Amino acid sequence: MKKNKQQQNSVVGSLISIVFAFIIFSIVLTNAPVWAQDNKNDLVITTLFDSKSSNKDLKTGWGFSCLIQGTEKTILFDIGSDDAIINMDKLRINPASIDVLVISHDHFDHTVGMPAFLKINKKAKTIFVPCDSVKICNNVFTTGAMGTDIKENALIIKTAKGLVVITGCAHPGIVEIVQKAKQMFPKDEVYLVMGGFHLSMEREIIVQMIVSDLKKENVRKIAPSHCTGDYAESVFKKAFGADYIPGDVGKPIVIEGAFIKAIK
Repeated sequence: MKKNKQQQNSVVGSLISIVFAFIIFSIVLTNAPVWAQDNKNDLVITTLFDSKSSNKDLKTGWGFSCLIQGTEKTILFDIGSDDAIINMDKLRINPASIDVLVISHDHFDHTVGMPAFLKINKKAKTIFVPCDSVKICNNVFTTGAMGTDIKENALIIKTAKGLVVITGCAHPGIVEIVQKAKQMFPKDEVYLVMGGFHLSMEREIIVQMIVSDLKKENVRKIAPSHCTGDYAESVFKKAFGADYIPGDVGKPIVIEGAFIKAIK
């Protein structure tokens, strides 16, 4: 009788261990980054710092930073706050794994986090204005310095679905940056434009004209954030409908099959 009770206790203990292990495994999966998928054909862009986030655990504020994964090199575009590094930790991103840091322009809200980042990551190649157009790696380029008073650099990624254009503040003009991307790659359509568009202080009629011009340039999807402004974002949302992507720190934009075929 005593032996049977010991066997029962042993079985119960084993079941508890299995259930506990399953719960822990489930938590690990739940907390794993959503971009941790073994699909090398996808392009993943994650905003690391900006003013809005649906995740209350992440830091937000005035500035911009985003991470590009899935390309040959892992790229950090702008780092406008030390909080971007805190967010990396919360998103389980290792700053030391980043290969290239691209700075769009020298304003504080795009550069403040540089010293803290470069202290952690001493190997990352840094690209910042003024500079000519640079090929960072396969399918990834910079526009080179644009503008007059404020020189700014934007990022262009060639994908199977079209060009992805990422801007910091678009001081030279968001339409002009898109046109520059199309001049550099005339055979490609523009699939996505994202980042700061510097429209928060613009008159409503100017905002409406810019939205109209981007539609004329056949921009497929739009993801405005940072200095774009609430009014401009609402106009973009109305114009692009389901192709409008709201800015959201920590929520990846995944372009599936971005590199499904060789791109020349």
